[in-house]
Amino acid sequence: GYTRVVELPEEVGSLTGLETLGLSGCEGLQTLPKGLRLLTGLQELNLEGCVMLQELPDEIGSLVVLRTLNLKGCKRLQQLPGGVSSLVGLQT
Repeated sequence: GYTRVVELPEEVGSLTGLETLGLSGCEGLQTLPKGLRLLTGLQELNLEGCVMLQELPDEIGSLVVLRTLNLKGCKRLQQLPGGVSSLVGLQT
């Protein structure tokens, strides 16, 4: 279903023990906060169906243990930031 989430607060970075962040279906989500870089234990980031998401922060490269990045249906996402090349553990 549709959610009204359009942005996440920078404070999301304080959830340092977070391993999975599921934002699928957040159709109004436009950007992700730079604070995301602090989630160094994050293994899965699900952005499926975030149709308004236009860009990923370059800081996403700080998520070095990220294994799964789901961008299916992110129709407005034009390109991936250079930081993605740092995600050496990315599997899907």
